[in-house]
Amino acid sequence: MRNKLVIIGLGNIGKRHLQAAAKVEGLAEIVGFDVSADAIKSIPSFCSVNGIKFDRIKTIGDRPEMLASIDPGAIVIVATTARGRVPLLEDIIARRPLAVIAEKPLCQNGPEYEKIIKVAADSGVNIYVNFPRHAFPAYRDIFNALDRRGRISFSARFPDGLACIGIHMFELMTWLLKGKDYLILNAKERGVYETKRAGYQDLDGDVALELNGKDLAFFSTIKEQELFSIRIAAGDKEFSVYESEKKLIIADTSGAMSIKEIDVFYVSQVSALVIEELIKTGRSKILPDIEGARLAHQILFESLEKSRLAGINIT
Repeated sequence: MRNKLVIIGLGNIGKRHLQAAAKVEGLAEIVGFDVSADAIKSIPSFCSVNGIKFDRIKTIGDRPEMLASIDPGAIVIVATTARGRVPLLEDIIARRPLAVIAEKPLCQNGPEYEKIIKVAADSGVNIYVNFPRHAFPAYRDIFNALDRRGRISFSARFPDGLACIGIHMFELMTWLLKGKDYLILNAKERGVYETKRAGYQDLDGDVALELNGKDLAFFSTIKEQELFSIRIAAGDKEFSVYESEKKLIIADTSGAMSIKEIDVFYVSQVSALVIEELIKTGRSKILPDIEGARLAHQILFESLEKSRLAGINIT
């Protein structure tokens, strides 16, 4: 079976996945689907601007035709909004693709997430969630260097909402600290706002939690703030990451400090690596699967509940 890529959703993120796919030589076919005629019409000009050969891409606006294009050799990327993901993923899984990569949040609440896990497990289809920081060398270095014997503290301040960027931070924490369980100590909402996508919402706020019965974490988001910083302290070392400046600062209790330049990858770069990995092995070691991303989603959904915002239309 020759490999093909099916991208569902041709908005901004979907186009970045398309840009990634164009770099991969092992794909026999690239299929792009969107219900929006305008999104489909935008693909030729996007390809032209980005040096992509449009004749490699088949665009589809009909859902049954798109589903029929999914076969056991297909890698499917789901770049739609989180709303309505369950029936879409059920239809995709029923076609038994090689693998599915889904944007995050994967869905909008806990019961939806558990349903997707069960359907995927019953069908034997691997679903991965697009948390690209697993591919960043700096975070891999931190993962390997962390002293996990004592208490670890993790804090993140970021300039966008808890659902959009916050879930990335929750997942980064649970991965780096090998999270097994958590307790939310406090969740405070400072404001709900409409996102750039009309009809969808996100929120500013703070979340404090305990992880693994000993580690502490604090997350804070203000939509217009400029600072984006991540700090992890464990044993005698403290790691501070400033992605916008591409800097990693490592300090220890002796007062020694080093500043390193780091690579920050774009979606198109990480997706190309993951697609190549799936073609070669059928599995991804770069992205977490839905079981590995479960805890981060649980933290998001419970934080919304504690802020009395369960049910807002996140994407």
